[in-house]
Amino acid sequence: MKGLKIAIALFFGISSICSQHKINGKIIDENNEPLSYANIILRQVSNSENPKGTISDDKGMFTIENIFKGKYTIEVSMLGFKTYSIKEFELVGDKTFNIILKEETQKLNEVVVKSKRPVIKQTAEKLIVDLEKSEMINTNLQDVMRKIPGVLVTNMEFQLPGIEGLEFLLMEKQLPTWM
Repeated sequence: MKGLKIAIALFFGISSICSQHKINGKIIDENNEPLSYANIILRQVSNSENPKGTISDDKGMFTIENIFKGKYTIEVSMLGFKTYSIKEFELVGDKTFNIILKEETQKLNEVVVKSKRPVIKQTAEKLIVDLEKSEMINTNLQDVMRKIPGVLVTNMEFQLPGIEGLEFLLMEKQLPTWM
């Protein structure tokens, strides 16, 4: 009988050591809005080489299962928010954490917005080629005309296939088609 009691005590002692637990929780921002797809990393203090991890679902909820008793740390991170760390804690049963991430703001020195006007602009009645501030500013007229979509330049003539009576204007002045 004494051997049976020892065996039962040994069985329950070993099973409690090997029992597995889970950690769950919710991740929200400062406005109490759930944060979807935040990264949660669980590291055992004695063995940080093999961390466990998960991401929060679309409601900010997460669960990490099959965790043995021991001392752990948790790190929660998400783009645009400060990384939140839970320092060393003892896991002896299931545990729930509700975590609030704070926005991380960065101050920019300056912002410069640059824009270029398009070289070629199509309107309902005409095609405008604007050479001002373009890489073609110092090229001759033939080279410019060769870059215009659909224009054929042959033997000093400008043509648009299938279109007759074409007029080319340079600074609102008509050019002969033979130029």
